[in-house]
Amino acid sequence: MTPHSRCQTNESDSNVNPDLSKKTPGPTAVLLRLGLAISYFVSLVYVLLILLPSVYCLRQGCRGPAELDAFMPAFGLTPFGAIATAFSLHNAIQHIRKRQSWSWVFWPLAIIFATVLLGVIAFIVWLIYETASHR
Repeated sequence: MTPHSRCQTNESDSNVNPDLSKKTPGPTAVLLRLGLAISYFVSLVYVLLILLPSVYCLRQGCRGPAELDAFMPAFGLTPFGAIATAFSLHNAIQHIRKRQSWSWVFWPLAIIFATVLLGVIAFIVWLIYETASHR
């Protein structure tokens, strides 16, 4: 036995036994993926709740406060939608950084999620300004 044979890494062990290289998803990995799926779903619903009334107002012309009631579900979901959108944006950026062959799919999602988050921040700042200035 040579003195260098003891310093070998366990890479050869994983090549001999392919079961060592397989990573089985544990319950935490499944819960993480389920949480990300829920986050993406809530984000996309939130984006649609903002987008569909916007398209309606652009086509028909919203003329009064009664027609702006279509935005109320989006306003009600702002806390949950913003948090879910932030998690989805973080995950999309992580997938973009991996630079895999299919990571281009996450670019449009990241752009949409970032735009929505900027809009939510602007809405919250505007709401704070309006409540503070009308005392």
